[in-house]
Amino acid sequence: MDSKIVEYSVKPVRSQFGLDYITSYKSNLGKLKIEVQNLEATKNSVQKSVDEAKRNGEKIVDNVQIWLKKVDAIISEGKKLIDNNDVHAKDKYCMRCFQNLWSRHQQNKKSKKTMQDIHEVLARGNFDKISKPSTLKEIQLVLKDPEIYMIGLYGIDGVGKTTLAKELAWQVEKDGSFDVVVMAEVTDSLDVENIQGQIANALCLNFEEKTKEGRAEQLRQRINKQKNMLIVLDDICRVDLAELGIPYGDDHMGCKLLLTTKNLNLLKRQMGTQKDFRLEVLSDDDSWKLFKNIAGDVVEKNYITLIAQDVVEFCDGLPLFIVVIAKALRNKDVSTWMDALNQ
Repeated sequence: MDSKIVEYSVKPVRSQFGLDYITSYKSNLGKLKIEVQNLEATKNSVQKSVDEAKRNGEKIVDNVQIWLKKVDAIISEGKKLIDNNDVHAKDKYCMRCFQNLWSRHQQNKKSKKTMQDIHEVLARGNFDKISKPSTLKEIQLVLKDPEIYMIGLYGIDGVGKTTLAKELAWQVEKDGSFDVVVMAEVTDSLDVENIQGQIANALCLNFEEKTKEGRAEQLRQRINKQKNMLIVLDDICRVDLAELGIPYGDDHMGCKLLLTTKNLNLLKRQMGTQKDFRLEVLSDDDSWKLFKNIAGDVVEKNYITLIAQDVVEFCDGLPLFIVVIAKALRNKDVSTWMDALNQ
């Protein structure tokens, strides 16, 4: 009778925590290895597209970046579970002990949960698009819209507004998007005659009038003769387009304007821009890549790397600072790098 009780008591335990369970555990572990490999392959494919998009100057969409971080965490967890099994498998005594069976029970639950996470993240890994055009490309596209004649570009000082505006002016003139491209710098003092002069010089216009009002009218008449023209006013704090002599909108749909400033309210409320683009600071990863591309492989040397990383952190994601400092430190010795860090 007692032997029967023992047999019936032990059999379920043996089934749950014995050979049957070990078989189930090993099966799930094998499935986990395959799932982790599949996820890594999918991640590598997406990452390849991401890297290519970055090389083309495009911006990676947020959901793709979030997905990649989630995938990295799941892969790390899966590999940890697999490695833990390999450690236990080497301990023959532990394989026979109840403590190890309980540990495997917990590991098995985690493996199932991780496989479920893998299935869910894979289902969300089919992206309609990996990236979106760079701010430069986006502005170029908007400039082709016949209904848009005034665009704003804003961001904090040093973020690269002027650099982007110059690149845009060069690009649209090169590809023939505009017959004439003019770029004028607007300062805090708002020197109207100086701004008029910059625009006139680009148009090969000699002012006959001496007053601001007379020059404005002469400039307005000259601009109206241009069928397709882009005027870039850089770093504005306040500006009156009529006072300058710049026709736009219903007065001249062929004259388009790009205004750069650090103040979004100025663009929206005072200037009445139809489309605005924000230029943001770079991420830590992108800051490092930009710095490395300019400063060169010297940043990978052991005695330079930590200094270089501190220098990049000091730049606070501002492309202008990064470019200037990286150029200054390119091919310089370690003492120069230390001086840059201490300044």
